[in-house]
Amino acid sequence: MGTPIHIVAAAPDDYEWCARMMASTEPWITLGRNLAECHQALVRSGSEVFVARDKERPGGFILLASYGLAGSPYIASIAVAPEVRGQGFGSRLLRFAEEHFAGREHLFLLVSSFNRRAKIYIAGTGTSSSAN
Repeated sequence: MGTPIHIVAAAPDDYEWCARMMASTEPWITLGRNLAECHQALVRSGSEVFVARDKERPGGFILLASYGLAGSPYIASIAVAPEVRGQGFGSRLLRFAEEHFAGREHLFLLVSSFNRRAKIYIAGTGTSSSAN
């Protein structure tokens, strides 16, 4: 098995990396969100950012809102670096979100209809999904 993936709260130095990852992935590319807007989303009040690392290298992040859609927790963004896709980072980040909000009735993740890779991934996990 590969190197263990550890998920930790984003440190101040992580926010630039996360904003660049966010701005370079769907749906944010198609929606036209620039780097500054991505950074603003990461520091929005009520949001939490967690970074997945193997050893010390960041491989992905997840942006969570404790009270998002209908007052339930919401995954506002999730991204995995291209060089580590297929190595379990995305799955581990989704499991982390479920564990982080254990005891809450719902956890929402919206997937855009044009974001084919995300739709395929969610369908493969057996997770209930609805494209927006």
